[in-house]
Amino acid sequence: MLAMTRAIWGIPDDIRDEKRIHDLIRERCSDPNMDFIGLIRTGVGMLIYWFDENLHLVAVGLELFCQVRRNPVIAEVRDEVHPYIRNASAVFIREGIRQGVFRKRDPTYAAQMLLSLVTGVAMAHVTTRKGEFNSDRLEKEMCDLIIGYL
Repeated sequence: MLAMTRAIWGIPDDIRDEKRIHDLIRERCSDPNMDFIGLIRTGVGMLIYWFDENLHLVAVGLELFCQVRRNPVIAEVRDEVHPYIRNASAVFIREGIRQGVFRKRDPTYAAQMLLSLVTGVAMAHVTTRKGEFNSDRLEKEMCDLIIGYL
């Protein structure tokens, strides 16, 4: 997750501290020239590409997270990863709201909804026959959903 966050935001690889990364995201979002919509499109594009190229890892990840309620070790991993992603997303959403790009809504709940969307897309990617849906079209549809929601 840190690697994908750093790639999307252009954060140096040597920064691994979650709070520092969130501070950098907030700092970059405060730029009045920030292209929030462009960043959503870039992030979704990277996500769909990663799903396409790592379908086996997506499947394993989903399998593991289905065991969260039964396996305390997996729950512990989820408890580290999920809040990190949700908080980074909430920082982005909060700044977009502050700049008037996104509608006023609770950034934490909005981030949770977007994470649910990503999880659903990941599950559909794993359970759908290869080639049944065009990834470029899925990327466009997902961007439209996110942008329309925010």
